[in-house]
Amino acid sequence: MEHRQLKGLIEEYCEGTLSPEVYPKVTQHLAQCHECKQHLRLIRLTQGITAASKGIAPPFPAPGFSRQVLQAVAQQRDNYLFWRPLRIVALRTIPAMAILALILGVVAYMQMTALLDAPNKSEMSQLESYLDLPTNWGQEDAVLSETISRDPDRVVKTLMGGQTNPSKSEGKVK
Repeated sequence: MEHRQLKGLIEEYCEGTLSPEVYPKVTQHLAQCHECKQHLRLIRLTQGITAASKGIAPPFPAPGFSRQVLQAVAQQRDNYLFWRPLRIVALRTIPAMAILALILGVVAYMQMTALLDAPNKSEMSQLESYLDLPTNWGQEDAVLSETISRDPDRVVKTLMGGQTNPSKSEGKVK
């Protein structure tokens, strides 16, 4: 017989229900095969645990257990009923607030793009007052640009609004 077939007969071997012709073959295989010996040991262990547990009475809940469970359920129900209206309000208002925030963002974006695309200076000054920027706010950008920041004279000239560097002009006069 093959290993697989003999392994399938181990439970019957353990229970003692094997035919007398097959019993010596399984015994001989068990003497040689470590895996099948391990399987037989686990089956006997399981049978021992099952037999031992039959004599033990099933556990019963402690006195007052059902009363404690019912009280806990009632308390949870009370807590749920307390928070339920707030939960319903929150679930209805949060999407409405998100939509309102989205609409306000779109309106602000449209106002900003309209002012940035303005062709005349009055609308540009309106944009500067809206943004609360000084009238020479572009000078910092110019100073930080790569072409101007490499030349210190151009940085000073840009920051002074087109005037020349006073230390250089004084140096030329002397």
